[in-house]
Amino acid sequence: MKRLTTSLLWLAAVMAVTAALAANKQETGQVDGNRYRDRRYGFSFQKYDNWKYGKIAQEDLNKPLRIRFKLTQSNYYVPADRRANLESFTPPSLGLWVDTSSLPVDSIMAAITDSRSKLKWRKDLATAVPIISKGSIQDASRIQINGESGVRQAFRLEYEAQTYDRSRDRYSVINDALIGELFVVKHGGQMYVFYMLCERVVYPQVTDEIKNMILSMDFNPPADSSGGSGN
Repeated sequence: MKRLTTSLLWLAAVMAVTAALAANKQETGQVDGNRYRDRRYGFSFQKYDNWKYGKIAQEDLNKPLRIRFKLTQSNYYVPADRRANLESFTPPSLGLWVDTSSLPVDSIMAAITDSRSKLKWRKDLATAVPIISKGSIQDASRIQINGESGVRQAFRLEYEAQTYDRSRDRYSVINDALIGELFVVKHGGQMYVFYMLCERVVYPQVTDEIKNMILSMDFNPPADSSGGSGN
């Protein structure tokens, strides 16, 4: 009887701890159709129909996740000679990283492109977006996102891929490249880093959609009374 009581008390304690942990977590944001509204930072973001949100993650209320959401294009173009080896073809994607920084946007981007930087957030960002460390630095430009001045920086990562020649029924190896872009802006003491990645061959087709989705960012949207889907 004593052993049973001890087991029940242990089970009750485990259930209490589990309930407390669950109560201390929430999804990073709420998706309603094509719109994402962030629960912690309050911003709103709109995507195109042909892009899909990844699974919305849960975060500890005391330990915010840096990656707020990820998107992948669903109808991306694949050249005929790459279709037989799709595992080497990267779908176009867009993600958002948010962190706190006292640096201005130009200094943030300078730290991102500096492989010698010792800033912890830079190391974490480079882990989440490997092209920062592995790719070569390309052109840069300015961008305005919801009234905030930001910086765009492009990267290029060369790689080898196997292609299939149907007419000759044989495979061959070609040189190709991935294109990555970072868009950095600050608002309310937070740095917002959009990061895009796609194949060189599809970049001309996705660049306008990427830019327009980023420009949909609203840091101070009106209150949401619809309730949304919660998915």
